[in-house]
Amino acid sequence: MIDSRAASEAVIRHAVDLEDDYDDIAPTVTALAASGDISVVPQLRQALDRFLDEGNFYGRDLIAGVLAGIEGVAALPTLLRASAHDLGDDQDGLQAEIVELLHAHRAASRPIVLDCITGDTPELRHVGLWALGFMAEAQDIELLAATSIDSDPKVRSMAVGSIPDPATNDRAFDVLVTALRDLDEQVRVVAASSLSAAAGRADAVAPLVALADDQSARVRSTATYALGRIGSDEATPTLRRLLNDDRRVREEAVNALGSIGGSAAVDAPADTGCRGRPVPASSGRQSTPESRRLRSPRDAAADDAGARRRGRGSSSHD
Repeated sequence: MIDSRAASEAVIRHAVDLEDDYDDIAPTVTALAASGDISVVPQLRQALDRFLDEGNFYGRDLIAGVLAGIEGVAALPTLLRASAHDLGDDQDGLQAEIVELLHAHRAASRPIVLDCITGDTPELRHVGLWALGFMAEAQDIELLAATSIDSDPKVRSMAVGSIPDPATNDRAFDVLVTALRDLDEQVRVVAASSLSAAAGRADAVAPLVALADDQSARVRSTATYALGRIGSDEATPTLRRLLNDDRRVREEAVNALGSIGGSAAVDAPADTGCRGRPVPASSGRQSTPESRRLRSPRDAAADDAGARRRGRGSSSHD
């Protein structure tokens, strides 16, 4: 039987010293996480606070994984608060632990996540909205609609990106269409990306087409991608015009025309600078570099397990 106190101290010491490889401490981490010994939780939480203060994201992720193993969903508030501290990394390991808890304890997680969203701390509200995106339901749309007009553009952006089912839910669709006119560039990008899930909705074409004249190339590129995903030939004249736009927009226009198919699926004119032929509708094209960078919680959930293993087993302390 593991000595939980000694194991906890060893794990913390490993994260502080950053001298040994993860493989050396991995058996201890695994055994401690599986021990269920809550007596070491205060010590681990104190270490987590220290690592957050010091900007040690390797130690943060290591301790977060152990706390999630020992406490289960009871560790979720602690992990969400840790995620609200921006240490400048991508948080792959930490967020993967959070996502696993959200999936394993959906009902118990909801009130914890909602408490974050309705709190007064912008950073924690942002994290709560991100987490809600993994479990958002129709009943959450009004909450997300309210936060989509928050004074903080980061909160608005995350709220818009967490809105579920714009293809069949008219309220969700209307919130996203409104967000397309947001003053913040990132909010408009996320709204356009989210509307790409509204495949088959002809009423999505006009508001996305309106973004063809947006001053931001990122917005125009994402809207072009969304038009290709929706697949309506009503967008063809606009997509043809965008073949003369910024390079990123041109490439998305070529792919969108190929996705729509029919007479629209033509080679890009030689002066567009695009290479190759459009992607046909049957190619299964699902994302662009822009949309992957802005992946929604639903997209991120697909590889959370792999991210968790990379977060624990990486040599990011080298």
